[in-house]
Amino acid sequence: MADAEPEVFLKAPHFSTKGIGAFIRFLDNREGASVIDGALEDAGLPRDYVMAEDLWVSSEWQLRFQRALAGRLYQLAELPEHDHPFWQLWREGGQSSLSREAVGPLFDVVRTLGSPGLAYRQMPTLMSLYNRTAQLSTESISSSTHRITLSHVDATQSIDAALYWNLLGTLERLPMIWGLPDAQIDVEESPFDPKQGSQRLVLKVRHTNPESIRWGLRMMGTLVGGVLGALAATMAHQVLVTVLGACLGSLAVLWFMEIRWRARAELELAEEGRQLESLIAAQDGRYQELWEEERKLRRSLLASQKLSGYLPADLVDEILENPEMETTLGGRRTDAAVLFADLVGFTPRTERRSPEDVVDELNLYFSYIDPAFHNNRGVIDKRMGDGVMAVFVPERDETPESVRLRAVLCGLEILRAVSACNRTLEARGGEPLAARVGIAAGPLVQGTMGSSVKFEYTVIGDVVNTAARLEGQASANHIVVSADVFDCLSDGGAIPGLPVDRRLVRVKGKAEPIEVVEILPLDGVPA
Repeated sequence: MADAEPEVFLKAPHFSTKGIGAFIRFLDNREGASVIDGALEDAGLPRDYVMAEDLWVSSEWQLRFQRALAGRLYQLAELPEHDHPFWQLWREGGQSSLSREAVGPLFDVVRTLGSPGLAYRQMPTLMSLYNRTAQLSTESISSSTHRITLSHVDATQSIDAALYWNLLGTLERLPMIWGLPDAQIDVEESPFDPKQGSQRLVLKVRHTNPESIRWGLRMMGTLVGGVLGALAATMAHQVLVTVLGACLGSLAVLWFMEIRWRARAELELAEEGRQLESLIAAQDGRYQELWEEERKLRRSLLASQKLSGYLPADLVDEILENPEMETTLGGRRTDAAVLFADLVGFTPRTERRSPEDVVDELNLYFSYIDPAFHNNRGVIDKRMGDGVMAVFVPERDETPESVRLRAVLCGLEILRAVSACNRTLEARGGEPLAARVGIAAGPLVQGTMGSSVKFEYTVIGDVVNTAARLEGQASANHIVVSADVFDCLSDGGAIPGLPVDRRLVRVKGKAEPIEVVEILPLDGVPA
């Protein structure tokens, strides 16, 4: 696995390797590097990638790694409940991630914020260094108490157990950066509350406030100085007035100094916050640009494949996030229309021409008829020499009647396109072409068919066989549709075509005859 190119969808910019690397080092020390190497291999990205300082991994990779670790450490087939000892790894990892060794240069950046209170207020910015799947907000209740709210960027999802415990451990141990005891955490809302489960996580954090310590020390020092001054003044027989004056003067000076100190701290915090955000943007901006460019390229590739035509836009977006779905979707039942188009007598025609001429003629033919599929939102499923199979799947909230109408309109447009192609062929001195079209509709299964060696996204069902048989029943430059397709068209079949025959036909593979309607376009295609 380490020698293979990592799967693209595992590198989506959801979690920074700045945090992942520190967690991996913690796991190496606790569980052994060989165990963690096995879990990394199972998850799909090599160690040197996840230990980098400037890369990202996706939510899918995180899930794979969690499952791999649960299997290797606890022999679990699935991830356990949030209170299982397994998740304490993330809590301990969050605590260990705040050491100078784990944080690296950012340790001093955080320490310059001056106190835990200021750091907790900067948590939303600090969070963006590591995680883009969740958003965090901080409310300062007092200088030593803060309410921190964490929610998923996708409002339909809730916080998972790994993020819950990792954040808990991080918030607990944060004061350690300043040599202070752990913070006390009260869970006010949680996705794991059995009685009142919430989509978000709300924590109340209480910590020792070094600002209060500094205030107390300054007050004690100033008062001591005032008392010493008062004693000296007593020796000069100014006892009461001097003591009162010294104490009041000391408190006034202390109050003024405290206001200046707090104002300066606020200004420094704002400036440090801006610098930190600038650092984040500079460090991660290029990665985001590269990732977006990669997504655009993949979207272009996916759009050029028939898969994107079969699936609704929201499902295509899911596949862009997780391309593995493209090969694991399986079957999806749908009601669709299938169209087969073929050229009449094309096999004997090829016997009189060179292969190069045949290819040129086919490419000319396809260049004329392919816009018909695009105009009527049909998916070209496959080409079979001069034959084409197309599928019309329902779009969001589309009725079966509308799907069938699109298929019939496409067939008529194909025949008009053949007429236009013939004018070009005749101008070249070539012989005209004649096409025929068959259309059927009904329940189908669409999905990935084949094996890991060779697979394709297509449709399977009796409707496909029926449409292929009906194409063979059509006369040159005519369409044959099943009667149920024709009868469901609006206004009794008000289309730019003339029904010329309605009959029962027997086709191979069908025990009973099929009622069909044969249609001729109205705009001059020769019969």
